[in-house]
Amino acid sequence: MEVAGTAVSIDTGSAVLAILDPANPKLGDVIDLELQLPVHTSRPAARCLAVRAKVAQVVEMRDGTRQMTVQFRKAAFKDSEKAPRKPPKAAAAKGWEM
Repeated sequence: MEVAGTAVSIDTGSAVLAILDPANPKLGDVIDLELQLPVHTSRPAARCLAVRAKVAQVVEMRDGTRQMTVQFRKAAFKDSEKAPRKPPKAAAAKGWEM
């Protein structure tokens, strides 16, 4: 599932996103979260946060928009050009024979 939105707040283990499109994430869904921070005068390059996150809460706001709270672990912002996505881990260890 791909969801477009704007970060309302970012904490060390969670983020609140204002959802802009009609996607309907459900409580407990696991998503690949990618947050892009723009270039700032104190930083020479844009920053990127790429983590797997779990949907912890979805709230319908009075104006009809929704806010989604996601939780994650091991978050670290990196320079956006140096933040490639990690390849999936191999299911079995190499070198084993039966």
